Amino acid sequence: MLQELESTMTGKIKSHFNTQHLLLIYKLFLICFFSATFLNNAVLLGQNVPLELWSGVEADVQLPYDLSIRAGKELRSNLTEKYIRTDINDIGLSYRILSWWRISSYYRWKIREKANISGLYYSTNFSYSIESFDFKYRLRYDSKGLDKEQENDYIRNRVTISYNTSKILTFSVESDIFLNLNHKRFNAIRYKFNTDISTTKRQTLNLYLMKENEFNIDNPQSKLVFGISYQLKTIRFTP
Repeated sequence: MLQELESTMTGKIKSHFNTQHLLLIYKLFLICFFSATFLNNAVLLGQNVPLELWSGVEADVQLPYDLSIRAGKELRSNLTEKYIRTDINDIGLSYRILSWWRISSYYRWKIREKANISGLYYSTNFSYSIESFDFKYRLRYDSKGLDKEQENDYIRNRVTISYNTSKILTFSVESDIFLNLNHKRFNAIRYKFNTDISTTKRQTLNLYLMKENEFNIDNPQSKLVFGISYQLKTIRFTP
């Protein structure tokens, strides 16, 4: 029943759009995005905003019954003061309900200079493709779990629009806004531009530029982040 509904919805949506229209919209969006980002970043650099480098590696093991295990590690370094700010490690489980709907949960622990922090993360992901375009939405709950060092719980909303230029190269832009549940207000937002390079069918190199702004808090901070990550998807495991 769900598959029939999915097929019907897909046909109706695609009948109203074509690649040329979507490509035009996407190009206009990119022009606006890069113009705003360039102007804003120029102001931030003039204010001596911290620069950071985030580098990581991630692996997915595909299991039977639409399950997969994910493990990852990321180092977040402060380039301005030249030190590793955070060492992040996580592991979790994901389940695909439909081709466009996936839920996941994972445990993350962060190693910092002053204190180590751990927490549980739960997310639901929706995706939809039209020709060479992918539209994705992720709703994530960041819980401090049993760790009293972490001060706040968050709900994060992330929207991503990507364009596949070929089997090798994909460009995407995304926005991620943070809702602080303890103070009941939005207090941070991230803008990111990604370039994914598929070196093989199951290996991807991700390069990105991200801008993070805090607001609705005392002494809000901003930062610019250069990122690089390596993603590996293993061959499906069958019993």
